Amino acid sequence: MASCLPDPPALLSIIGAHTEIAASGLDLAAACELVCRRARVLTGAEAAILRLHAPAVDAAAGFLAPGDVRSRVSVGVVDGRRAAGTLEAVAHWPGAFDATEYETLVLLAGVAGAELARARAFERGLQAAGTDPLTALPNRLSFEYRLRHEVDRAARYGRPLSLVIVAVDGLAETCERHGEHGGDDALLRVTHTLLSIRSSDEAFRIAAAEFAVLAPETDGEGVRTFGARLRERIRAQRSGVPVAVTIGSAQAGDAGDAGEADARALEAEARASLSSAARVPRIVAA
Repeated sequence: MASCLPDPPALLSIIGAHTEIAASGLDLAAACELVCRRARVLTGAEAAILRLHAPAVDAAAGFLAPGDVRSRVSVGVVDGRRAAGTLEAVAHWPGAFDATEYETLVLLAGVAGAELARARAFERGLQAAGTDPLTALPNRLSFEYRLRHEVDRAARYGRPLSLVIVAVDGLAETCERHGEHGGDDALLRVTHTLLSIRSSDEAFRIAAAEFAVLAPETDGEGVRTFGARLRERIRAQRSGVPVAVTIGSAQAGDAGDAGEADARALEAEARASLSSAARVPRIVAA
């Protein structure tokens, strides 16, 4: 029985797609375009189309109007064990594709699936690099990027922007008295309180005992309201380890024009206000 696998030159071309993608540093969309071009050539199709569901990526090589399609062969693209999309070849004449063309598409769909898995792994790595593992909040790295972006935006459009820094007081003493889990509990309670107040703001954990909140479209009065609500909710907590916080804030309009230097100035101003901020009394667990 004759083999349905592509001939050796075609197999080398399929294998070479992996090498070409890796050597060229292609992103997922460009890799999908390369797969489509290779599929069109190796199957003799008039057009090859690759569609991924998530992330949504459409790539094509060649063109054939839907009404002119007389032959079609389609295979699934798999990411791990999940269906991730389809790779399809079409032609305007009947009987254009046989089992060999089908197997060719299967192998090329494997190339696309491998690139999708690589892209997902890279995205997860970036997300992990920018996320605090305890609180799942964006970390210092993410904060610095977002701060520059929001300061630039506020200056460009003349919109208010406030930065709030929340310092958890006595975290080291809390850990000594209640253990590491006690310190984690205090940090998580502050995290949940921050997230419950204003969903439109961005909260970050920027140091072991510090959080930052970026509040677009918020002026000094809005920050004072935010601080009052934060104090009230922390004061109302009656379980867990004692928690005390100090709150400092600054407004972008007070720090100058846009730019990295002014993002740093805004943070420095918020930190300076910590020393004069009111301290929330410690709440002893009931």
